[in-house]
Amino acid sequence: MRAVRFRVRERLAALPEAEACYRALRQAELAAEQLELMLLWQDGQSWLPDSEVGAALFRHNLQQALGEHYNRVSGVLLLQLQSAAIALLDDD
Repeated sequence: MRAVRFRVRERLAALPEAEACYRALRQAELAAEQLELMLLWQDGQSWLPDSEVGAALFRHNLQQALGEHYNRVSGVLLLQLQSAAIALLDDD
């Protein structure tokens, strides 16, 4: 929709009567984006990550953040950080 709207916009100077079409395309594009955001929000509300997958993702993200220092993190500290992250997510 956006590509079509941009093409119409390029021709507005030569075709002033296309202004109504341009406005309608802009409104339709906005409505489509709002619908897409609503659907994504609804999907996000029902999404419950698998705890094993979440733990693996957390470890991966922590490894990316800490880089070479990741190997120095003790197992106990890793579990504490993971528990804290899960608790923060549960608060939402």
